[in-house]
Amino acid sequence: MPATYNTVVARTQLAQQFYEHASEVTRTCCQLVHDQHLQQQGWAAVVANLEDIVAAFRTRHDAFQQNFVEYLSGREEKVALLQSFEEDLKLLARIPVFPELLGKTQEEEEEEEAGKKRRTSTAQKKEEEEEKEEEEEEEEEEQEEKEEEKEEKEEKEKAGQPQMKEVKGLGERLCGLEQLMHDATYVVQ
Repeated sequence: MPATYNTVVARTQLAQQFYEHASEVTRTCCQLVHDQHLQQQGWAAVVANLEDIVAAFRTRHDAFQQNFVEYLSGREEKVALLQSFEEDLKLLARIPVFPELLGKTQEEEEEEEAGKKRRTSTAQKKEEEEEKEEEEEEEEEEQEEKEEEKEEKEEKEKAGQPQMKEVKGLGERLCGLEQLMHDATYVVQ
């Protein structure tokens, strides 16, 4: 273009458009970098929350484990006590009590004795079924407990992994973006 006033005006307008476009791109980049910083802060909050949750879980888990171990240590005694309950009732039934003390007639007493005999045979069948069910339940509980312990161990390991807590290279990337933004702002001005 020849060196005329129109050429100078055209080049000035072109330079002004370049400046406005560069300013807009710089503002957009600044906003994106700011968004990246907010995402990093958000992730840091998520990680801190995760660590708090894991710590609370471990505390509750340890308390549960302790209570469960105490329960299991006394379980045998309680089961034995429950299993001897029928025998205890039979022993108590052999203690003679005058029907008059119970307010019963002789016929009611005889009917009650016959009912006891029927209930005893039914109770023995039920007791055998219950023992079988208890054994099956104990086996299932042991299996479930082993599976839960395995899953718990895996989850603890996952929660403790450092790569879960940080996005690799994010700090360096943000620092580089900040430097580029500073350089771009300097060039635009």
